Amino acid sequence: MTIDDHASASTQVLGQAYFLDLLGDAYNGLGRYDEAIAVLSEAAEAFRQHDARCAHAVCLFKIAQSHLALGRGQRAIGYLEECLPIFRDLHLPDHERQAVRILNDCRAAAG
Repeated sequence: MTIDDHASASTQVLGQAYFLDLLGDAYNGLGRYDEAIAVLSEAAEAFRQHDARCAHAVCLFKIAQSHLALGRGQRAIGYLEECLPIFRDLHLPDHERQAVRILNDCRAAAG
């Protein structure tokens, strides 16, 4: 395998991950939250493995939102706690604020 082959394979995996991310958005829009969680989880793992940190964090945030839509605030907390430091590291204050606000709401609801 050459360097070009490796780069091409990496690009293909990331392309598939972005497709899964969009598919997750579509499933969320249709109210098919469990299916959204499944494809977003697959995308998030690919983004993590390829060090696409921003895309990884956004996928985690979307997974949290899907869990919230299903009334699973406790599960959402873990995803929010995981994406929050990435948003901070990448200096994405709007994303950070939104994640903090939702995380605080989830924690308050959990008691």
